[in-house]
Amino acid sequence: MIVDNDMNTSLMNVSQLATVISLSVFYGLLLLLSAIVYRKSDKQPEPYLWLKVAGYMLLAAFTFRMNEFPLPAGLLIAYMLQRRAALNRKVKQTAILLGALLFLIGLYPLDQRIDRLFFPRNEITTYLHKELIPAEDGFNMTVSDGGGQTFNMVTERDAKGLELYEALLESEGIDEIDHEPGEAVLYLQLHQDHEQDRFRRMQFEVDLQGRYLILQAAGETYYFKTSERFQSLFKTAFPLPVE
Repeated sequence: MIVDNDMNTSLMNVSQLATVISLSVFYGLLLLLSAIVYRKSDKQPEPYLWLKVAGYMLLAAFTFRMNEFPLPAGLLIAYMLQRRAALNRKVKQTAILLGALLFLIGLYPLDQRIDRLFFPRNEITTYLHKELIPAEDGFNMTVSDGGGQTFNMVTERDAKGLELYEALLESEGIDEIDHEPGEAVLYLQLHQDHEQDRFRRMQFEVDLQGRYLILQAAGETYYFKTSERFQSLFKTAFPLPVE
C-alpha cells in the first residue's frame, strides 16, 4: 500500500449548505440595499429603474479572479455604463458605490466561516458517522507504515471493526501532542460511505501505540487524542511485527 499524501486535499472544501447560506446572505443584502436606494433617492421616471439599480449593484459587486486574486472588473464595467446613462445617474452612482461595498464584503470568506460552524475541523465527529448503520454505511480502515507494508484491514462487516470505528469517535481534539521530531508514525486510511464526498477518503497519521491522530489537510494540521478503548482495539486490530 502506498501512502497518498494528497488524500486529504478535499477535506477543507466548503459544503453545499454553507455555500447556499452565504449566497443567500449576499443576495439578500443586495436586494435590501437596492430597495433602500430606490425608495430613498430622488429619481426621475424610468422604466424598470428598480431592476436597473439592482443590476448596477450586482455588476459592481461582481468579482473576477485571476490566479485567485480578486479583480473589480464588474465595478469598472458598471461605471462605464453609468456614464452613458441619460436618466437617474446619481441613483445609479449610489448603487455602484454600494455594489463596491458588497465587493469588499465578498472578499471575506463567509462560506468558509459558516462551514466551520457546522463542521468544526477540530472535532473528530465532523469527519465520521455519529451513528453508523452497517447495512447502509460501509467502510474499510487500513494501517500501513508508509513504505508499502499494510498491517491489517477492518470493515463494517467485522464486529471488531465496528467497535474500532465507534471508539474512533471518542477521540478529542487537542492543541498539540507530545511528539518527538523523527518519531515513527503509521498511516491510518479510512474509506467510507458518506453523504459528503469530501469525507469519503481520509488519512490520519497515528503513533505506534494509537494514542494520537494527526490530520493534515490544505496546509492545516489538527490533533486528536484517542480513548483508551481505541488504543486497546487498535493494538489488537493492527498488530505490529515483533522485531
